[in-house]
Amino acid sequence: MKRGLKLFLLTGGEASLQRLPVSNVIPDTPAAFDVAPYTTETSTAIVTKGKKKNTGFTAKFVQDISGSVQLAAGRVYTMQYTADWSKMSNLGKNNEVGFLFKAGNSFFLIGYKGDGSGGVTKHIVEGANKWNQSSGFTEIDTGAPTQGSLSGPNYVQLRVSDDGTHISLFSGNSVGLVWTAEVSLSAITPFTNVSQITAWGPGALLSAEDYGDFSISVTIWAVTSLTRTFNDDDYAATMALVA
Repeated sequence: MKRGLKLFLLTGGEASLQRLPVSNVIPDTPAAFDVAPYTTETSTAIVTKGKKKNTGFTAKFVQDISGSVQLAAGRVYTMQYTADWSKMSNLGKNNEVGFLFKAGNSFFLIGYKGDGSGGVTKHIVEGANKWNQSSGFTEIDTGAPTQGSLSGPNYVQLRVSDDGTHISLFSGNSVGLVWTAEVSLSAITPFTNVSQITAWGPGALLSAEDYGDFSISVTIWAVTSLTRTFNDDDYAATMALVA
């Protein structure tokens, strides 16, 4: 059996495949969870699992991959994920999954958030000194994405500008080959440059009304440059590794 998730890393114009390791998960506060979020590996994915408490407060976490994958200007990060909200009290209808940046007590999250009725919206959460808070965030909702669903599988792509000051969010079709701009050149408030980020990776914000067991499976993770984004050859290579 082939091992599971791989990191697709483009270096010097040549493509190489490496493992994306099981990594540390940073929760906002352990008190928000009956089971603190943790990652585990299956034959096809890196899975973050946990159980949120029935506290009436939000909870968030980031799968911190900063030790193995640098967040850098001029890079493209591609992720395919599937969320399982079936054991949560509100079925994840207001939860958000995406790319989360953290430094100190501040954070930035961009991704897909449940719209309350089973669909998703493109959503940004800015938290200046709010990592350990349950409210008071700045939230920006930019409407329904061209493609994507509450549980997925969803292809989302983070593109970092050449100067590291802005990011864009793209969505991929069912096989991740046709990319559509969803959010273009967003600031990363409360930060001004990705060089300030100390922890980052796949992350989530769980809504106040939801509690129970959850899991988020990342089945593809790719890193390329702005001049050579994820394409059909890359997709075939990653699929061969997780077959």
